[in-house]
Amino acid sequence: MNLTTYDQAIEIIEGAAKRQKLSFEKIALEDCVGKVCYEDVLSPEDVPSFNNSAMDGFLIKAEWTRNASQTNPVYLPVHGIIAAGDDSLSADVKAQSLPSTLEIMTGAKVPESGFDSVIKIEDVNCFYDNTGKVIKIEISRHVLSGENMRLRGEDFKKDQLIIKKDTKLSSEHILALAALGVSSLCVYKRLRVAVLSTGRELVHYSQNLHACGIRNSTGPYLQSVFQKQGCDVKYSGFVSDDPYEFKKIIHQTLDTGIDIIITTGAVSMGKYDFVARSLEELGVKKHFHNVAIRPGKPLYFGEFSSGEVIFGVPGNPISTVVAFRFFVLPYIYHLLGLEREKPILAKNVLPFSKPHGFRCFYKAKVHFENAEVYVQILKHQASFMVSSLLEANAWAVIPEEKNKIVN
Repeated sequence: MNLTTYDQAIEIIEGAAKRQKLSFEKIALEDCVGKVCYEDVLSPEDVPSFNNSAMDGFLIKAEWTRNASQTNPVYLPVHGIIAAGDDSLSADVKAQSLPSTLEIMTGAKVPESGFDSVIKIEDVNCFYDNTGKVIKIEISRHVLSGENMRLRGEDFKKDQLIIKKDTKLSSEHILALAALGVSSLCVYKRLRVAVLSTGRELVHYSQNLHACGIRNSTGPYLQSVFQKQGCDVKYSGFVSDDPYEFKKIIHQTLDTGIDIIITTGAVSMGKYDFVARSLEELGVKKHFHNVAIRPGKPLYFGEFSSGEVIFGVPGNPISTVVAFRFFVLPYIYHLLGLEREKPILAKNVLPFSKPHGFRCFYKAKVHFENAEVYVQILKHQASFMVSSLLEANAWAVIPEEKNKIVN
């Protein structure tokens, strides 16, 4: 049997993604987390939009304090106060009798003339009148020009590139865009995905098992990981080992406007493994079937004439997990213009062996020590064993040409 290599499979998958054309929609900013930007986003304004104080303190001109020291302090009368949100125009008038100062609060607008610095209230001695109002301050050090000032456009400048096209939006992006007054964005429409489980042995996870039953864990898993990627997920239910019923559901699913179909089970070489044959009868163009990987070798990938793609993945839980993580996810990323994931190199902790000629994906545990990365391949790597997946915090990917890994 000729097996497709992992690298060949990824090249085919990315080629199929390039042929797809995703549309976009304009949505409210608060709904954008996890979506992917359809276009570059430029800053519509300067942030901050005016010079303002970074501290509670007093406005001064730095040159007034050039010779200030503990033995030669500078005294300035206080002519008023500016709070955050106050219009500082009236303060401009009061500040004409320089040198004098104005008390200012954090975030308050700095008058446009006369001052170039803010000295923190902790760094001055204050003199008060009998009502508790500050009327004079003593400065005993040289204050630098621009000290404790937030300048207009210091964070973002108007027309600056804020977010590149094809960027996946995070909560941090929302923070920046809200600060810029951006209320909506053009993002790629959510991918529409259908999940279909096969196998007469499957039982819904909420039901009691019959004598030969296996609970369907991969269906809920796939729904959750697609939802995590921002997809709209339709669960098409169970199909017993019935090719006719399978083809009927595939037809019905395509009619709902799906972009990706993923089926679990019935893709190997057994008597009841009907998926590949049924898809051929439906006119699906098979791109590959059987990949030189462990676990998950019987993986199938094809394309409908109308452009939708289908992944047929093995039914064992870890085979399904590997198929999604290392095949389906790269398809989604390429479709949305996201960068491919970059692996990191790690030192192996315990020696182990693997089959030659297969790229293997092993559940593993990574830790950092003295600026080095170490990886331990976990026990219980069988494709039906979920328990070690809960212990793992990484995947160890071992190339085809290796068969023994030593410390």
